[in-house]
Amino acid sequence: MSGLKQIVVERGVITFDGQVVESFGFGMDPSQRVHVAFLDETKLDEGGRFSEASVSFHSTKQVTLAGGSFTEEEFKSPELAALLDAIRAAAPNLKEGA
Repeated sequence: MSGLKQIVVERGVITFDGQVVESFGFGMDPSQRVHVAFLDETKLDEGGRFSEASVSFHSTKQVTLAGGSFTEEEFKSPELAALLDAIRAAAPNLKEGA
């Protein structure tokens, strides 16, 4: 297991400890968790005129999704990119290009 990685943004926090992705805040209660062994897709949405930029972590084995919404600046940050890279590298079942 690698060290804890996290991003703290205006609306919430996403953490990754090398095995579990957890999102706190983002208007969701309670926090949402997904183990990388169950993670099959990550979705990034740059947002648009009527929507915020967002990241979501999908698993066919869980009903609830982990993820969060971001300002444009937060979404384009190197911290978020590094966190997503670490999650993708640890997830053995991600779909191609996810």
